[in-house]
Formats: sequence, C-alpha cells, structure tokens
Amino acid sequence: MGRVILLFYSTYLVFIFLEWEVDIFLKPILIPLLILFVLVQRPQQFLPLIFGALVFSTLGDVFLLSDAELFFMLGLGSFFIAHILYCWIFSAALRREFAFKVNLWPLSIILTYLIVFLGYLWASLGELLFPVVAYALIISTMLFLAWSWYLSARIKSTLIIFIGAILFILSDSLLAISLFKSSFYMDHFWVMFTYLSAQSLLIYGLWRRYRLT
Repeated sequence: MGRVILLFYSTYLVFIFLEWEVDIFLKPILIPLLILFVLVQRPQQFLPLIFGALVFSTLGDVFLLSDAELFFMLGLGSFFIAHILYCWIFSAALRREFAFKVNLWPLSIILTYLIVFLGYLWASLGELLFPVVAYALIISTMLFLAWSWYLSARIKSTLIIFIGAILFILSDSLLAISLFKSSFYMDHFWVMFTYLSAQSLLIYGLWRRYRLT
C-alpha cells in the first residue's frame, strides 16, 4: 500500500514539475490515499482523530483549488481543524506516555520563527491578518507538541512525526510567501513536495508508533 501511494505521489509531482495542469483531477485524491492506508492498517490508537485530520486536510486541498477568497478561508479553516486534531493526538500521547513538561528551548525557537515570519508577511496580509495569524499559531503549536513528544520519547516513530511537522511548517511558509509576497521558481512543486512529505511522515510515524505488533 505504501509503495502504491509513493508511486502515485511521485507521478503527481513529476506532472506539476513539468507544469501540467493536473491539480483539478489529482489533488482531491492525494490525501484520501492516506485515509485508505489508515483504514487498512488501523493503528491501535487515535484512529478517529487521524481519520478526521486527513478528512479536513482533503477538504482544505479541495477548497484551495479555487483562487476565490471565500474558498481560501474555507481551506484555511479546514487545515486549522486538521491541526487541532493533530495537536489533540500529540498532546494526548504525551500525557499518556510521559510526564509532559514545557521544553523552553524548542518553544523559543518556534516563537522566534513565528514572530519573524509573521513580521515579514504582516504588511501584505490585509483583511486576512487575523485568520493567518490564528492558523500560524495552531500549526506552531502542532510543531511544538511534535517536538516535545520526540524529546520525551527519543524513538524513531516520534522523530518521523517531528520531521513531518517541520515539513508542514515549511510547506505552509512557502505557500504564504508565494501567495502574499511573490511567486518563486517552481513554487507549486516545492509547496506540494513538502506538503505531501509532511502528511506522509505524520501518518507513517503515527502508524509506526501504534501499529499492531
């Protein structure tokens, strides 16, 4: 199953690298493949939350196919909910498995990046300032919880999840630069490459942590 998903994602990325207009046909299928993987493999913990995060991610992908501001807001809201569910998973895992405590140095790094990057975008956000800041806060929280889980567990599955969270931040940062500042060479390719890598690593890491043994 994993190899089929990897092949499909690789084919899609080749298409957009070649600048073929395939998003309207293929983008709505990307995350449902991960949903199918989750339903087939059935991790022992957090299945409804993982399923929900992927469903809302799919909705976000579909809404963002449109350039209209309304659909941008709906897409942003969908991904906001997806990240709330990822935060729920990571925080619940920390509470169950470890005595969760705030690690100040990861928090300081994330907050520094958040402040600097939002400062860079600030003048370009206009009426979207509040929703973009709210989204930035929730995805930063997701990264902080993933990082804290890795620092507490120090195992391969949580490292994979942590890397996936970093790539999600990177993907959304690239997308924000492209949308609110200026486009750059192969921006759509790099946004989707980092996004698909992020979602795949988050799901693979969670499956690896909670798979049937």
